[in-house]
Amino acid sequence: MKKLLWVLVLGGALLFPIVGLADTEGDASATLTLTAVINVNVDGDLSASIDQPGLDALAAAAGYSGVGTTILWLDFTGLIKVEVVALTSFKVHMSYDYVITTGTGTLGTLNQVLFLMDPSLADIGYIPWAAAGGGLPGTTLIVPGFLGENNTPGETEEFALKVNLDELGDRDAGDVITFTITVWIEDDSV
Repeated sequence: MKKLLWVLVLGGALLFPIVGLADTEGDASATLTLTAVINVNVDGDLSASIDQPGLDALAAAAGYSGVGTTILWLDFTGLIKVEVVALTSFKVHMSYDYVITTGTGTLGTLNQVLFLMDPSLADIGYIPWAAAGGGLPGTTLIVPGFLGENNTPGETEEFALKVNLDELGDRDAGDVITFTITVWIEDDSV
């Protein structure tokens, strides 16, 4: 009888679920450190060229009768596409710099050379020359159209560009001017 009792006790112990012996509670922790809360992507390959007949046609269409009476604008083909993903409030800034890659001479009034428009060609404003203020906020164009706050998964705006031909200075045929437009984001939360 003792053997049968030991077999029943031992058998009962083996049938007792082992899970009942495990610790089923615990805590886990995770730390999220945000090293960047804004991402910006800029894309665009714009170009413009003009020949003498094209310049004559622009002048005739604008009713150009002398220096200072009418601005002659040349539109660039293509668009500037700016995509911003932000977890914070922000402002989009824009400035430009230039290099005369072929030819000599300087540009005229540097803060009146490039003009930004929305895709429907509505005016936004002149893009300031970056070197005029080191490209710091306050010497840049604050670009409208963006939400300006947490916008995940992001938003994209497109812009057109035109150049003020009156401010290109004394140019020769074959001159090439390369403009670099810089876009950066100011984090309003810091």
